[in-house]
Amino acid sequence: MNEKKNLGFWLLAMFCGLWLLLLAGLLAWLLWSTNTQQGRQNRLWLAYYANSVAANLAQRDAEAAGPEFLRLLQVPGLHQACVYFDQTLTIQLVAATPETCATQLGAEAARPPERKSVTVQIPFTSRDGHAGQLVFHTDDPRPALLPIAALLCLFIVSLGITAAAVSRLYLRRQEEFLQAQPLRELKDLCQTLYQTQNYRLRAKDYPKSPYKMIARMLNQMLEELQTNENELQEYAVQIQEKNDQLVAQKRLHQDRSQNLQKMFAGASHDLRQPLQAMIIFVAAIKEHASPKQEPLIQKLEQVVDNLNDLFTDLLDISKLESRMTRVPKQNLALQPLLAKIYDEFEALANEKRIELRLYNRDLTVYSNPNMLERIIRNMISNAIRYTRTGGVLIGCRKRENAVWIEVWDTGRGIPQEKMGEIFNEFVQIKDEDSGPSKGVGLGLFIVKRLAQLLDHSIIVTSQLRRGTMFRVVAPGQVQLGAPVPQIPLVAVSAPVIIPAPPLSPAIAHKILLLDDDDEVRSAMVQLLESWGCQVMAWARLEDMLGDVTPTSAGDLMISDFQLDVDTDGIKAIETIRRQMARPIPALLITGTQDASLLQRIDASGIPFLRKPVRPAKLRALLQALANPPDA
Repeated sequence: MNEKKNLGFWLLAMFCGLWLLLLAGLLAWLLWSTNTQQGRQNRLWLAYYANSVAANLAQRDAEAAGPEFLRLLQVPGLHQACVYFDQTLTIQLVAATPETCATQLGAEAARPPERKSVTVQIPFTSRDGHAGQLVFHTDDPRPALLPIAALLCLFIVSLGITAAAVSRLYLRRQEEFLQAQPLRELKDLCQTLYQTQNYRLRAKDYPKSPYKMIARMLNQMLEELQTNENELQEYAVQIQEKNDQLVAQKRLHQDRSQNLQKMFAGASHDLRQPLQAMIIFVAAIKEHASPKQEPLIQKLEQVVDNLNDLFTDLLDISKLESRMTRVPKQNLALQPLLAKIYDEFEALANEKRIELRLYNRDLTVYSNPNMLERIIRNMISNAIRYTRTGGVLIGCRKRENAVWIEVWDTGRGIPQEKMGEIFNEFVQIKDEDSGPSKGVGLGLFIVKRLAQLLDHSIIVTSQLRRGTMFRVVAPGQVQLGAPVPQIPLVAVSAPVIIPAPPLSPAIAHKILLLDDDDEVRSAMVQLLESWGCQVMAWARLEDMLGDVTPTSAGDLMISDFQLDVDTDGIKAIETIRRQMARPIPALLITGTQDASLLQRIDASGIPFLRKPVRPAKLRALLQALANPPDA
């Protein structure tokens, strides 16, 4: 680069020098030519004037030539004028001295003039015949060539020095520009890459530039980025295809889930109807059975109960498997929930002649109401099922930021080697003292699955032939947007024990029955009549309204919830109450599993039972409605 720089500089300097020499020669030639031409013109003009003066002198005598000569001399810059007659100096003018003019014709001046002068000699003959000669010495008006040449040389040298300095500055600027050009191009390339994200661009190759390595590294990086971009585009296409497949599969799964939900919703009612009729018919037959038929009827009743449990558990498992993993939760008051469950299981415990107690406290848990209720129901149902003597205790207490919900029983207990199997599907712990098989072993499996969905813990402790304790550990009250408070341990207050009321045989005497299913309605009539009730049954609300009047006798009304498209059990009960002009006690029976419908039934305040209804539960609820606590 330095050699190129020096070569360029010297080439430019040589060019400038040749140009200056040519200019100097041209100026010198012009100056010399002008000076020569001016001297020629001066001599011609002086000769012409001298000839005119000599012609005038030739027309006069020698004696009269002097004054006339003075009148004729008008030459500017005249230095010396001499007139000779017969080679004798006759007239000398304009500072003529012996030193500047010879006394004889043709003699040279004793000392040459200091300034450059022009000499003209003109011979003539006067009028009187005397030979004369006119000599002029005048100053040369042309400028001196030497000073001008010196000034010209000085100007040329100055111009050369200036040209050299300007050339060097220009070369330096050009060098800086050439050095910065790759950097500017790289900067523009980076800016374009930032704006367009086009990794197909490449930097120029600079073979002899210090930016050569930078350009190569940048090009290598761009090639890698382009390769990665192509791979990413391929991956994006694959991911999009996978997403499309997943969306299609998800849509298919949602459609299947919706179809399953619709199927379960329909099957939950339609399949429970014949099962409900079967249970009621068995109960009706049992009321009129002979002693020889009782063992067969008991086995038939056991088979029907097992079928009912299996049907309910299978529906529950199907719903759990189709449920999403995220479950909506809320702060839930535990006291009314446990009281409600206690009221429902109280009759079953009384029928089995065991004591059911409730240790209830005003606590709040963060859970799902329906799923937590099902967990507690299954635990209490198992405790009552496997307890022969003693009782079952339901309790709750608070430990730090958690709430313990416990179910204690005095049943047969669970062997330690079987503790790891009780939550498996279709597992029942049997021993030599166990009675006939009840259930299919899905209750605790459903409890485990629900607890997993709720992120709750299940703890089991048991002693063989002494009893078992099931504990659900749920988080306490949670404030939305704030951390869970750390609640210290508090002392446990005295338990609130709700004693079981005595079993009363009295039930409602006159019952109004509304059910659109002929088999279920017929079985229900036979069962109620076997209990000594007078039953009036209808299949349609319109027929019932035509028969019922304000004066009609009726102690209680039983209605199916799902009657037809425009009417349900709640509307039917309200309509009959308005028709009779009094709040007749009522009971709903439903086979729906829809949470919104169950909430609507619960909000109506009307007691209800889910299909298939056990006769013992129905009888206990009829007794409770016939004998209210404030009666």
